[in-house]
Amino acid sequence: MTRKDNMGSPPLVSITYRDPVQGWEGMLVIDSLVNGVCGGGLRVTKTVSLEEVTRLARGMTLKNSIMELPLGGAKSAIRYDPMATDLEDALVRFFEHIRPMVERMYGFGPDMNTPPDLCDAVARRVGLKSRHMALAERSPYGYDGVANYDKALRLPYGPLTVVDARTSIGVSAAVETAARVYELGKPLRVAVQGFGSVGMGTVYFLTQRGHAIVGVADGSGYYRDPAGLDFDVLFKAREGRREIDPTALPARLHAGPPSAVLEEECDVLVLAAIPDAVGPAEAARVRCKMIVEGGNFAVAPSAFSELSARNIPVVPDFIASGGAIATVSGIIQLGWSIEPAVLLAEIEGRVSRATERAAREARSRGITMREAGLLQLPASLASVTGAP
Repeated sequence: MTRKDNMGSPPLVSITYRDPVQGWEGMLVIDSLVNGVCGGGLRVTKTVSLEEVTRLARGMTLKNSIMELPLGGAKSAIRYDPMATDLEDALVRFFEHIRPMVERMYGFGPDMNTPPDLCDAVARRVGLKSRHMALAERSPYGYDGVANYDKALRLPYGPLTVVDARTSIGVSAAVETAARVYELGKPLRVAVQGFGSVGMGTVYFLTQRGHAIVGVADGSGYYRDPAGLDFDVLFKAREGRREIDPTALPARLHAGPPSAVLEEECDVLVLAAIPDAVGPAEAARVRCKMIVEGGNFAVAPSAFSELSARNIPVVPDFIASGGAIATVSGIIQLGWSIEPAVLLAEIEGRVSRATERAAREARSRGITMREAGLLQLPASLASVTGAP
């Protein structure tokens, strides 16, 4: 395997597109290539910036490397209203512009406000063989690998699908492994910010393993039960919706605004919602013993000094949340089984091993888990940090 990277300098490719019809901007950043290809999600928000996309592309490089995947890191986005009725048309114009990159080197997939069906529709309309065309063209499994991947996403696993389970199984593994190394005891008391795909799946897996989910927050509010929330109740309250329906939960569970989750007294706080959810002010107020980043850059760089001073370790996103891209690369490039239990066990094992190495290194050397995780990377990536 050969990996080209930028040794901390600007990314390999950075494209900004200004739409001639409406004036909004689209961005593609390729941070690194492995054997000529890279992968990373497509996001749509009203505020996304080139700086954000560049940071996310670097994060994908780190995730792919720590998960030992033959894939470089990239990210794409458009600054647009995700609820707009013409969103697909806007994305088609953007991808017509970057089509040569998608054909030859960049595979893309779901991210913020871009479900798989939307990504596939855009690829079809642009005339791509697949949104993973670049990977398929260089893989011994070809487009059969793409077909297997598409099939895998829709397979059930308990009340979830593989789409919901693939990242959250890794986040759950990171929670349990890091908590064991840091000797937090068992069962764990866990609070979760976010009840989308990652947060919901994390609640499911940790509940199944006997841990107590003492609080869950999403945009609708904060819900709390010191004895442990019932996953089935939460799941039904969110079914068919983007957020939990507060009226579907008993009044006794309502515990304030979404931000209240950050001050829940617990063993582990899982951040699976927004970037920079914990800044310096929040770092001074959190009442957890450990934080796990289930979402990208959930802890702001400026918060790490306060958390370190309080001896609160943070499992970084590039260790905990690589399950989605591992599914892509594992099935399309490496030919992994798509049987859900086997596939999820592969992801869980890779995250568990990376977490264990980083946690033990961090404890023994008195450094952060992010710094320890970066020490696991190939020497050519050692200077790609951005670490606190």
